[in-house]
Amino acid sequence: FYKALVGWFIFTSFFLLFWMGWMWVDLFCVAYQVPYDLVTVLFCMWNFAIVGIVCIYWRGPKVMTQVYLIAVSCMMGWFLSRLPEWTTWGILAAVALYDVVAVLTPKGPLKMLVEESQRRNEPIPGLVYESKSYKLGLGDFVFYSVLVGRAAMYFYVTWVVCLLAVLMGLCATLFCLGIFRKALPALPISIALGIIFYFATRFALVPFVVDQTLQHTWI
Repeated sequence: FYKALVGWFIFTSFFLLFWMGWMWVDLFCVAYQVPYDLVTVLFCMWNFAIVGIVCIYWRGPKVMTQVYLIAVSCMMGWFLSRLPEWTTWGILAAVALYDVVAVLTPKGPLKMLVEESQRRNEPIPGLVYESKSYKLGLGDFVFYSVLVGRAAMYFYVTWVVCLLAVLMGLCATLFCLGIFRKALPALPISIALGIIFYFATRFALVPFVVDQTLQHTWI
C-alpha cells in the first residue's frame, strides 16, 4: 500500500510538472507571440520534470524542493479552478470533509500513512511542505490555491477576503495543533471560513458597496 501510494504520487507529480508545465509555456508563448519548436520544449520540460521528481522524492536542495512543491500545488490549483464554479465549491467542501475523516478517524488513509511513516522512521515523500516545526500536506496548498483562485475570478474584493480567510483558518489550525499536539487536518477551518466569507462578500458586501457607489453615498 505504502509503495503503491508513493508510486502514484510520483506519477501525478511528473504529469503535472511535464504536461501542465508545457501547457503554461504554450499559453505564455501564444499570448506574447514567442516562437518555439516542439523538440526544444519537450527537452526542457522533460528535464524540468525529472529534476522536480528527484528533488521532491529523493534528494535536492531544500529551497528547490519547496519551490517545486509550490509549483505543483499552483499547477493543480490552476487546473481545478477552471472547473464550473459550483463544481469547484462542491469539491472544496467535499475535500474539507474528507480531510477530517482521513486524518482523525482510526482507519483514515492519511492517519495510516503518517503512522506507517513514523514506524519506518521515514519522511512522507513529496507530501509535506516543512517550515520550522510545522508540516503541511501538499494537498492543503493545492486547495488553498483553488479557493483563492476561484475567488479571484469573480472580483478582487472576494480574492482579498478569501486570502485573509485562508490565513485566519491556517492560524487557527496551528493554534489547535499547539493545544492538541497531534496531526490535525489543515483544510476544514480555512475552507469553511473561505466559503462563508466568499458568499457573504459576493452576495452582501459587494452589492452593498456597488449600490452605495452608484448613489454617491459615502460611509
